[in-house]
Amino acid sequence: MHHVGLALPVLIGSTLAATTDPSLWTTATLGGKTFVNQGLVGFGYIPASARDSYGETLGGLGSAIALQKGTFKAGLNGTFTGRLIAQPDRGYNVETTIDWQARQHSFDFVLSPYYGKNKLDFDTAAKTFGIQYKTPGLPTSGLDAISSIPNTTIYPVLPAPGSGSSKISVDAEGLVLNTDGR
Repeated sequence: MHHVGLALPVLIGSTLAATTDPSLWTTATLGGKTFVNQGLVGFGYIPASARDSYGETLGGLGSAIALQKGTFKAGLNGTFTGRLIAQPDRGYNVETTIDWQARQHSFDFVLSPYYGKNKLDFDTAAKTFGIQYKTPGLPTSGLDAISSIPNTTIYPVLPAPGSGSSKISVDAEGLVLNTDGR
């Protein structure tokens, strides 16, 4: 397993077990409800050298990232845990279309918020958000669909990059999670 960070501002709102100094807060009222911005309490990042289970760099995760429904939990010790699902949009920047295997990456994280008044240096602040890479699922293809995979009792007819392919053609430009969080 790879341990990496993730560039993600963390907004927690009223679920904070502890809070930042109220002198640092800003508020806004919308539709009769007041929202309190207690500031950035943690962040992390994924190094450019981070690799997935296929040995390829993760790259392009900004195209689609979401918090898996039902996974965000407040811990008794003031930390927060959850799972992020991220999907890169395409493979390497080259002149021709490549058979890029779209993939969803799962990251379990632990946020240890910082509530102090002092400014943090980058390295210390990045440690507030620990993240662990999980193995992705089944392969797909980034090539155009020129044939199909026959329907089954579970799946409808699916687009495929060629005759006899078991990969599904996917243009992975976004991410939608079902109500079960997957």
